[in-house]
Amino acid sequence: MEKKFEEKILLVDDDAKNLQVAMNILKDYNVIYAQSGEKALELVEKNYFDLILLDIVMPTLSGFEVCKILKENVLTRDIPIIFLTVKDEEGDIVKGLNQGAVDYITKPFSSQVLLKRVELHLSLTHTIKELSQVNKNLNSIVQKQLLDIRKKDELLFKQSKMLAITEMIEMMTEQLTYPLGLIKLQNQALEIMISNDDLNKEMIEKTIELTFNQLEHLNLTIDDFKSFFKTDAQNERLCLNVMVNSAVLFFKDIFIKGKITTTIKGDINIHVNFVLAELKHILIKLLFNIVYLFEEIKQKDKKIELFFSEYNDYIQLDLKTNIDSKNTKYIKELFDKIEFDLDSSANYYFGLHLVKIIAEKNNALVYVDEENGLFSFNIKFFK
Repeated sequence: MEKKFEEKILLVDDDAKNLQVAMNILKDYNVIYAQSGEKALELVEKNYFDLILLDIVMPTLSGFEVCKILKENVLTRDIPIIFLTVKDEEGDIVKGLNQGAVDYITKPFSSQVLLKRVELHLSLTHTIKELSQVNKNLNSIVQKQLLDIRKKDELLFKQSKMLAITEMIEMMTEQLTYPLGLIKLQNQALEIMISNDDLNKEMIEKTIELTFNQLEHLNLTIDDFKSFFKTDAQNERLCLNVMVNSAVLFFKDIFIKGKITTTIKGDINIHVNFVLAELKHILIKLLFNIVYLFEEIKQKDKKIELFFSEYNDYIQLDLKTNIDSKNTKYIKELFDKIEFDLDSSANYYFGLHLVKIIAEKNNALVYVDEENGLFSFNIKFFK
């Protein structure tokens, strides 16, 4: 005979009369019965049940013991259990609920009470299963979205890296041209002196010193270029003063050529935890944007003040300029700009979103601010 409901219920009671009464009441459900705790455990191993009605007082293995075994098994612990008992003492009820039962019913059975309790807990079980499935689906959607975001960030990182390489090559050209030019001029002066038989020890020593200093500068520039693109670097404790001075030194020739004045202020003992190459990337990128901003607005008096200080929960680095803050709103938006217009006149702002991503990865925050009507980049390193 076809049942009205598809749910499968396990009914466990050592009293045949109680079994018969309960099965008559639950005739519209698929009910399988067991007259001992051992038989109930055997049936559970071979079948899946939506609900278990479990008598407490049974020989050999009590309902409490059967419940404990079921709740310790990962395959059966989520099956709702309703205890059947002739007892109505509060202690037994509490003990049963503490064992993991969802409800209890006293015997002799009331048809309406039994049906309503069974209907209620089957409904709750279905709801929990549906919510669990929804949660799994949501997790799957979220994971997919996170994967998509990660792929976009990876693509953005690669695009920004290529743009950064272009920028770095431009800066490298500036960095290499200036010292090589000095060495060339000095050598030309030596040639003239040799041809005029006017060479002296002082001039030779001066030329050697200048050549040595400029070659050292070239070595530092090349080392900076190599470290800038390392991909396997680890987070480490970095002296902020050293990092700031290193970034400013990287722009030395560009600052001289552009007549940009820089000052560095702050406690030389302040340290931050960061990936060295990534912090250098951020500092160089922000300084690079400031240089281009100076050029775009054709500012004559160009000043950059790098000031760092320490607070209870964070360390602050400000790159203050004497640029009018009217550009602040636009540059703020660029931190969230992922797609770029290659024909835009503001291509030099490429990479600000990447700067934001790198900073957040290192537990820091990069943002634009204004003070006294002047523009500044700010980095907040959280402890």
